[in-house]
Amino acid sequence: GRPVEIDFTFRGKWGKPVDSAILAPDYPQTQPIRFVSSAMTIGGWTPRVSSLTIDCGNQIELREDSTDATGYISAVIVDRRVKGTVNPEATVLTDRANYTIWQDLTEGILSVVLGTVGNKLTWTAPKLQVTQIKEGDRNKIQTDEIEFQCNRSADAGDNELTILVE
Repeated sequence: GRPVEIDFTFRGKWGKPVDSAILAPDYPQTQPIRFVSSAMTIGGWTPRVSSLTIDCGNQIELREDSTDATGYISAVIVDRRVKGTVNPEATVLTDRANYTIWQDLTEGILSVVLGTVGNKLTWTAPKLQVTQIKEGDRNKIQTDEIEFQCNRSADAGDNELTILVE
């Protein structure tokens, strides 16, 4: 199990550099979270996967302001479409009918829990919907390469994705 990686891209208003005191580092005392021993379910199904990607799909626009020296006042999220991919081993249809779930536009809960309290990450998508499935291969084992989107859920406070760090 490789360490979990999270990649961020930032866009916003530029601020000129300023002098400050050198930071005194506070080194982590815990090991990096690995993608092993996870509690991962998709609609009640526990798949065997090697990777999961989630793209928050935020569209960010700068707010123009002629009174500011940079020409901008701030950045704001104007649109969002959370989507991702997962690559479970293919199963028999009686275990998980992925193609039927895709065809019927069935939504299911995605839950991923990694680590333990004090070093724990939890992702929850209350309305995951499969948008595409392709046949794949992982070390000569057949997989379903699944693309999905996370739909908003009124029951979960209009959240399409929550990330909890404990």
